[in-house]
Amino acid sequence: MTLTDINNAITTGLTALPGIAGVRFYDAEMTEDELRALAQDAPAILVEEGRSNPAEDYGAGVYGAQLEYAALVLVWANRADARTVCRELGMRVAQKIDSTRWGLDDLGLGEVTSEEWDDFRPELESFVVRRIEFTHHAMLEAV
Repeated sequence: MTLTDINNAITTGLTALPGIAGVRFYDAEMTEDELRALAQDAPAILVEEGRSNPAEDYGAGVYGAQLEYAALVLVWANRADARTVCRELGMRVAQKIDSTRWGLDDLGLGEVTSEEWDDFRPELESFVVRRIEFTHHAMLEAV
């Protein structure tokens, strides 16, 4: 299993949630137009890769790592019920993440570590943002 496998599985799994317009991995270079296109018609999710910490050494060409991620639920701020919708979707995202392996046998169960408002990103100021942080323990193929 590779990081690409994990990232693709997370994207596919979150895309299956009802009411979500799109899911993609966050790129700090995304333009406002790209963000608008992603969340134009309905809320969207950006997934951010965080730190990876070494875990148990399994030997035999396998690297253990504790992988950190964050899912950012985006809802247009000009929507009358934006905070309510964003929080509700945030809870559904957390529920989806918690205790799932995204169909990958060598991936540890997802563990939600926090869910909170994220009001501190100038590039996302057009949105109400709910941040769901989570981890997975993974056994990755050696390079």
